[in-house]
Amino acid sequence: MLSDGKFLNTTEEIQWGQLLSLPPFPTVIISDLQDQRSDIPPAEPFIFLMNGSGAVIVTAYPPSRKTKKYFGEIFYTSLLAGQTPQAAFRKTQLDMIRNPEYSSPHHWAPFFLWGK
Repeated sequence: MLSDGKFLNTTEEIQWGQLLSLPPFPTVIISDLQDQRSDIPPAEPFIFLMNGSGAVIVTAYPPSRKTKKYFGEIFYTSLLAGQTPQAAFRKTQLDMIRNPEYSSPHHWAPFFLWGK
């Protein structure tokens, strides 16, 4: 399911092969919503990287809604400030580790960065 990026409740279901027809994005974030999964299928980030996207962030297991919100606030603020996705990701994880509420690996460790 892909979000259109404009509305909270607008998504589109597409097949794996159709991902290669999408325009490349500088940064793609794949948030896993399946509680039963405990790994990252290698095809997910590589499909976007093969298509020309610069960085892909994937969750290995679903973090809490509050954790995703906190991660997104720091990450997107860093991107808007001009940092590269890699620098923004590093800053986000370091800020989470320094914050007592999010310092447990349970909060910051589900996020993995794949990039070129």
